[in-house]
Amino acid sequence: MAASAVACLALFPYCGWHELLTFGLFSAVMMVAALLLSLGSMRYEASMRVSDRRVTVGDEVCVHMEIRAHGPRRFRIPVPFVDLPIDGMHTRFAIPALPSEDSAVIDMRHIAEVRTVLEIGPPLVWQGDPFGLVRRERSLCERVNVFVHPATVRLALPRTGTAHDFEGLASGRIVSDDLDLHGLRPYEFGDDIRHAHWLSSVKSGRLMIRQYEETCRSDASLTLDVNAGHYSSSEEFELAVSIHASIGLACLEQGRMIATHAGTTHRMPRDAVTLLDAASAIRPDGDGPIPIDETVHHTPHASWYGLVVGSNIDIDQIARATTMLPRSARRVVVRAALDESGDVFGLAGFTVVTIGSLKDLPSFAEVII
Repeated sequence: MAASAVACLALFPYCGWHELLTFGLFSAVMMVAALLLSLGSMRYEASMRVSDRRVTVGDEVCVHMEIRAHGPRRFRIPVPFVDLPIDGMHTRFAIPALPSEDSAVIDMRHIAEVRTVLEIGPPLVWQGDPFGLVRRERSLCERVNVFVHPATVRLALPRTGTAHDFEGLASGRIVSDDLDLHGLRPYEFGDDIRHAHWLSSVKSGRLMIRQYEETCRSDASLTLDVNAGHYSSSEEFELAVSIHASIGLACLEQGRMIATHAGTTHRMPRDAVTLLDAASAIRPDGDGPIPIDETVHHTPHASWYGLVVGSNIDIDQIARATTMLPRSARRVVVRAALDESGDVFGLAGFTVVTIGSLKDLPSFAEVII
């Protein structure tokens, strides 16, 4: 606008066009008015907090912001505003006239409708003219991230895996040969004499045999296919993310080591919060085949491999992907197919489980792991 005013006024003496003079004067007046309206003290500080940094889809997030005035009060032509961005949407509030060291409170509510990492702020205080020609702004405080976790269901999973491992978990089954001693019992025909406990046998007067509690190494590797083309809709992709998170939580609940893979992101979550925070940030991305090679590269020795895919991927693609996994491990493919009935079928070396609704997942927990 300023450049237009200068150009028009400079050209008028040479061209003699009164239109240039009129437009130049009008532009100059507009710029002067805009500059005057943008003047004023931006003497504010703010603090912002949210009701909860971690919520589930459908929950309400309450944002509380307190704006405090500092320094002497000065005359202001415009009314300053606070612009608060929430996940790309902007909400504007007018700041009332505040005496020095006085404050105003702004409360607002936001429904977390989708799974995401919700970015709230930073709030900006700005002054400017109503024409949008001049604007001054300043950040009041730091941005706050709220993790909107996917919906999940609780699964009761058995302790299975590769038997006889120092780092394994006790399965509760009593066996005759393992690493974790459980107790003694009298000798029975066919018992391996190498497991005899001679000191107890001498004391009791009969041959006593060691019993062990079976230990299973249950290192799990869980991969989510993030190729948007493999899903029929965004709702089906959200179902796959919820399945992925639910299985991961069940493994962590039983103390299993689990590695999660989603596209180019590979994590070893140690607790439920870390796993769910990572699930909040998953986005559909990429194209091409399922990146099983990355899964094997990061977890080559897992005892269980789980793969969560969409309904648009065919059995041949699934079979090609599972052939890259170690044959000594258990391999399960969970197919998220929105509104389809649950189903299980086995193919050469792996099991395919179809889940049409998240509430159906607990019924197939023992098949999956």
